[in-house]
Parts: sequence; structure tokens; C-alpha cells
Amino acid sequence: MARPDELPGEASVTAADDQPAGQRVPVLVVAGILLLAAVLIGLEAPGYRDGAGGEPGPAAVPLLIAVLMVVVAVLLVITELRTARPAGPGGWVPPTPVLLTVGALLAAYVLLPLLGFFLVFTGLLTVLGFLGGARTWWSPVVVGAVSSWLALLLFSRVFAVPLPVGPIDLLLGG
Repeated sequence: MARPDELPGEASVTAADDQPAGQRVPVLVVAGILLLAAVLIGLEAPGYRDGAGGEPGPAAVPLLIAVLMVVVAVLLVITELRTARPAGPGGWVPPTPVLLTVGALLAAYVLLPLLGFFLVFTGLLTVLGFLGGARTWWSPVVVGAVSSWLALLLFSRVFAVPLPVGPIDLLLGG
């Protein structure tokens, strides 16, 4: 039933305080998984050797990733608790973007050894661009391809970090 102040055909938006806690569970579960992964990474990182001459060693990258995962998890919880969403049938809000993001990350994990860094991360960044609300079809594709290529060159050439290589990665300088 439409409220008197609501325009005809306008979707009802529920305030963050009016939403039942069960609607926020998928997003909060993802935040919890991020926090758990950050703790596990943080516990594992000290097992790496230190860098030579005061330079950061191999443990610096996992620790940085763990800290960033904690920051993202906290921001995700804050954003989720402050966001009003359009209510679906029966007042339920489907967590589609979160589930699609988790699905894209799982697909990237599975496909990385098979297809190589460039194709997988171009696809991942493209999907995340669409989920982020890209206005054109080509902008996430271009941003994903250029970002993946630059990351491939940076890590393989500058940092000498071996990345999973596919046939296209070799052509692009990986």
C-alpha cells in the first residue's frame, strides 16, 4: 500500500532503522568473512622473511592486504547500516550486488590458473564496474583491460613477481 506522501509507481524505500536485521545478514556475513580472512593473513604474514637492509620484505604485502581488508569490511558494515534500500516483494531486499561480487571473486579464483592474470582480472574489473553502476558498456571493459595490463607489467617487470600466466599474458609482456 502506497503512503500518502509517495508518488504513484514509486518504489517504497525503507530506512536503515526500519529494516529487519535479517535483510542485512548477507552483507554482514561478507564483512565477517573479510575480517576473518584478514586475521588469517595477518597471522600467516610474520612467517615470511624480512627484507634486506631495512627494505620491506615479502611479509609487507600480505600485511598491507590484511589491513586493507579490515578497512573495507568496516566501511562495508558502516555503509550497509546507513543505507536505505528499495524494498522488494514483502519488504525483502535482495542482496544481489553482494552475491554477484562474491561470485565474480570466486570465478576469478577458479579461472586464474587456467586463463592467466590479464583475462581474469580484466573480466573481474569489468564485472565490478558494471556492478558499480557504469553508464556505458565499454568504460568498465577499457578500464579493466588497461588496469590489468599495467598491473601485469608492474608486477612482472618492475617487482619481478611471478603471476599466473596465460597465452595472452605472454603477448602483453607478462
